[in-house]
Amino acid sequence: MVDTNYTINGVSMGRGSMNSMGWAIMRAGTSQLGGITKDINRISVPGYDGYFQAPSNRTEQVLVFNILTPRENLEALMAVLAHVGYDAAFPTLGRIEVSVASGKAAYYELVSAIPASDQPSDKYVSVTATLNIPYGGWRDVATTETTQSITTNPQVVTAIGAGVSLPIRDMDVFIQGDVGTMQITDSAGSWLKTTTTYVYASGYGLFYQGSTGRAFKAANGTPYTPVADLGFAVDVSGGGFKMTPKFNPATPNTRSVELTVLSLLLSGVSLKVRWRGGYVLK
Repeated sequence: MVDTNYTINGVSMGRGSMNSMGWAIMRAGTSQLGGITKDINRISVPGYDGYFQAPSNRTEQVLVFNILTPRENLEALMAVLAHVGYDAAFPTLGRIEVSVASGKAAYYELVSAIPASDQPSDKYVSVTATLNIPYGGWRDVATTETTQSITTNPQVVTAIGAGVSLPIRDMDVFIQGDVGTMQITDSAGSWLKTTTTYVYASGYGLFYQGSTGRAFKAANGTPYTPVADLGFAVDVSGGGFKMTPKFNPATPNTRSVELTVLSLLLSGVSLKVRWRGGYVLK
């Protein structure tokens, strides 16, 4: 663990020899794997033994880093830990990576950064930093875009999210062409569909913004730029639409998102999805 070259907000946090500030992540007190925790929502009913299980949800991950720093560089370390907006896509969070080359990052809110001591005679100070990961897992740094022509009814789309292990909710979906009433369903049963009030306009399509749950009209050439509100023409399942990786017990290392698309009108229809993968561990 000591040799791991973590990067926080673009600054190396590996061995002291790996950065000019002499910062080194220590083994003791460091817990950087995170994991899965859930809020189990229970509903008890008088006269009914046990309880009814309501839909549950994953909670955040918490990562803890114990970082050794020369005393004169303590303030700079604290400033790096507290910085937000290094990644423009997550302006209120900081970003931690195993290395810049890993392609995965955890986007965090700083809970605390506490120096173990501050005695004038101390040459080095140990800082315990607690980082809260609101999404509950690691993300791809770069976005990936997949475009699939829809030519059959129904059609299963499997070219999305190879290797992901967490549901993705903040994807962008663009439906191009005359679809009439289209429904997209993921492997866990969540769905996104157009309603009878959706009217196709040549040169335009429907843009669903997963991060906000809103729908817009957008031009084919700029599919993720809203032109007009289309919230009245879209419906989603309870809890919102998400893209859940399909799990196969025979091949648990092979995972991807599987979407089933239903559409009766198939005139120049394509499904474009832009996403960042989600992972339980880095």
